[in-house]
This record gives sequence, structure tokens and C-alpha cells, in this order.
Amino acid sequence: MPWFKVDDQFATHPKVVSVPLAATGLWVRAGSWSSQHLTDGYVPRSALPLLGARASHAVALVKAGLWVEELDGWRFHDWPDYQPSAEETRRARDRAAADGRRGNHRRWHTDRGVRDPDCEFCQEDPRASPTRSGLHRVRGNRPVPVPDKYF
Repeated sequence: MPWFKVDDQFATHPKVVSVPLAATGLWVRAGSWSSQHLTDGYVPRSALPLLGARASHAVALVKAGLWVEELDGWRFHDWPDYQPSAEETRRARDRAAADGRRGNHRRWHTDRGVRDPDCEFCQEDPRASPTRSGLHRVRGNRPVPVPDKYF
């Protein structure tokens, strides 16, 4: 879900043109990695081999003003101005997951008129009708209660 945003004028920006192509590749890969791992733009020194880069590439990014050197790694210059924070990304992931669970509830419970005691949304949705422990079969689009012989 996280995205690493790159400006469409990035390739011709004076800071970028001043660094070797390998350093530019590191910048892009590290941005993607940082976004994926929610590091808020921090790239530890130990990540360089994984990103296929050398320390000299990182030094070039620092000299160009694209990165800032930190104790045991680097941080993207102005990360919070252009990228969502780790906390914002976590909240967006949580919202998307809840929306997916709610959609599942509507599809399998509300639309079929079945209440499942294990579904967090059935407890608050008056449109889902109660059934015995939520077990049901579906014939066409309508729920059919499970016969008593199964209980």
C-alpha cells in the first residue's frame, strides 16, 4: 500500500544531474525500500548491499543534498514534505483492512441476511438477522438455514 512518490521532473533536477546514475538508482531503490518498511526516510548503512549500492553512492547523494548523513546511515532530505509518514501509512492500511472486513460482512452476512457471532460487524448491524451460530448454506442468492440434525 505505501507508495514512494517521485516528481516527474526528478530526472532533470540539478541535484540529480550532478550525481552518477548508480547513485540515482540508489536514491530510487532506497526510497521504495524506506516506504515499504516505514522508516520515514531513514536508510541504515546495512541496507546498502541489499539495495545493490556502495557507500560511495550514498556519499554522492549527501554531497548533492539529496540525503543527510546520520549516525549509522542516511535520511532523505525533506522526506516528510513529500512522502506520507509511517504513522499515516499505518492508519491508511488499518482503514483499508477495516473497509475490506466491512465489505466482506456486507457480502456474506447483510446481503444474505445471516448473522455470524464471530463477525465484528454483525454485532452492530441490525440488518443481519440472527441464525443458529451463523451457520448457513446458500441456495441461489438467499440463505437457507442448516437443518437441526447438524446440531
